[in-house]
Amino acid sequence: MFKLNLLNKQWEIAYLGCIKKGSIIILGGPFTNYSNDFVIIPPNILMKLLVFCVKNDLSPIIIHNHTNNSSFSIPDRNFLKSIEEIYYRNGGSKFIYLGLINSKTGDSKVICNKSRRK
Repeated sequence: MFKLNLLNKQWEIAYLGCIKKGSIIILGGPFTNYSNDFVIIPPNILMKLLVFCVKNDLSPIIIHNHTNNSSFSIPDRNFLKSIEEIYYRNGGSKFIYLGLINSKTGDSKVICNKSRRK
């Protein structure tokens, strides 16, 4: 199972999607932390997203957010590496991980981590 690793107990939420012509299209979610300190993304859903993106020349994106405070959690490196390897092995070219940081004023900041096939 693919998991976003959380270091502290927060209410977590994640969406899966793709980027097409500058727009984010949400294809799956929300996934929440029903299991311990992890957001669980079912592998079959994640694989469908990666295959869909490769076939349609789109960039997959994971959007991850804490809903109850201003903290932020980067996913485990092994999680990102395993997804990227599967995606690139099947012909993908760019993978995007997007994190939102909620501020106390209600505004959100964005952290974006992109990777490209070497």
